[in-house]
Amino acid sequence: MKDKVYKRPVSVLVVIFAQDTKRVLMLQRRDDPDFWQSVTGSIEEGETALQAAVRDVKEEVTIDVAAAQLPIIDCQRTVPVTYTP
Repeated sequence: MKDKVYKRPVSVLVVIFAQDTKRVLMLQRRDDPDFWQSVTGSIEEGETALQAAVRDVKEEVTIDVAAAQLPIIDCQRTVPVTYTP
């Protein structure tokens, strides 16, 4: 039996904001065209959140950015979730 490879549960979300036009870049999902999202991705083993953000921007929207162009605004290790059945 092959070992399953799971995605790491640690990720980044990058908001690309054009200061001159005051617009935010949103990506339309191919698997669900009614759903739009920011650039997101998992942090790979040995990678920092900033390195993952730079890599994911390059992979998803083919924009080369320097780490200095991506200030970290907020960083949380967990997201509080409330479930009400």
